[in-house]
Amino acid sequence: MIYTGGNSPTVTLDGYSGSYINSVTLDNVVFDPTPKLAASYTNVTLGPGNVSFTPSGTGVTVTNKISGSSTPNPCTNKWVTF
Repeated sequence: MIYTGGNSPTVTLDGYSGSYINSVTLDNVVFDPTPKLAASYTNVTLGPGNVSFTPSGTGVTVTNKISGSSTPNPCTNKWVTF
């Protein structure tokens, strides 16, 4: 997915505590511009597709499994309007 909106998006990845960890895999996630990040108590796996940012914060661990580059899939016309 590639985001090319006008405002910088915010990515929030929050687990509850050190005993209740959130786990997420980001694969082929590219933002332009780079998002604002807020993360805590989350295990993050990047890849195998490219990811344009690296989350960090209290209790955040990142495993990088990116294996080369990838072509993002544009978000244009991918959202349903309610």
